[in-house]
Amino acid sequence: MQMLDSSDINEPEVEVTRTDQDKINKFSNLNLCYEDLEVILKTKKDEIDYLSELETELMMIDEDELVMYKLDTSFIHLNPIKAIELTENNKQKLIKMVEGLQEDLDRCDQEMKELKKVLYSKFGKSINLERNDPI
Repeated sequence: MQMLDSSDINEPEVEVTRTDQDKINKFSNLNLCYEDLEVILKTKKDEIDYLSELETELMMIDEDELVMYKLDTSFIHLNPIKAIELTENNKQKLIKMVEGLQEDLDRCDQEMKELKKVLYSKFGKSINLERNDPI
């Protein structure tokens, strides 16, 4: 439990209008979207790292050997050169996807910053728009 500062007690209450509530709701939705995008972005970056490691492993395999390559829900036999080519194509698709996700994340962040300015200017310490990282 936290003790209130004397400055918190003396703050006058500010009326919350419908427009203010809409801005608070929009901020909340943007914050949820931001968190979801962060998780998806991390997953996609991990996939890119995995594909890079896979490429390295495939380069060490003899060209005469066949490798099992997963294609959707099936596995097919490919020579390592073809497997490297497919892996590189998949990696490039993921890189483009990550760039798009990063743009979406930046857009969310920018909108949240603008809403924070507006809401903090009106409500001051009466509102908390900061993200709490889990312990």
